[in-house]
Amino acid sequence: MDDRPTAADLLETASRLLGDKRLEDLPDDRRYDALMIANARAIAGRMAQLDSAEVEKERDRLAVLMDVGGELESLKRELIKKIRSGAYDPASRQYAELWEWLYAVTLRRLGESNPRALPRR
Repeated sequence: MDDRPTAADLLETASRLLGDKRLEDLPDDRRYDALMIANARAIAGRMAQLDSAEVEKERDRLAVLMDVGGELESLKRELIKKIRSGAYDPASRQYAELWEWLYAVTLRRLGESNPRALPRR
C-alpha cells in the first residue's frame, strides 16, 4: 500500500505554494512572518525525511559510548548527568568518542535546519 502523499510531500507542496511570487504580494509587515513559516516548513520537511536508521545509529553509538542500553532520549538525559559529573572531561578515555558522537549529531541536525551551512566534503 502506497501512503502518498507523505508528510514530507505535503510540507514541500505547502512551501512551494508559499513561494517567492506569493511573498511579493504580501505587505511588508507580513512578509517576514511568511518567510519564517516557509523556513519552518522546510525544516519540518527535512526532519520528516530523516531516515529512522540514522536515529538508530545515533542511539546505538551513544549506547556503546555510555555502555548502557535504552531509548535515545533517556540516554541523552543520562549523558547530561555524566558530563556534569565530569565523566567525559578531556582527561577521560572516552572524551574523543563523545566529541565524535556530538560532532556527528551536530552535522545531522545542521543538515535538517540549515543544510547550506554544512561543511563541504
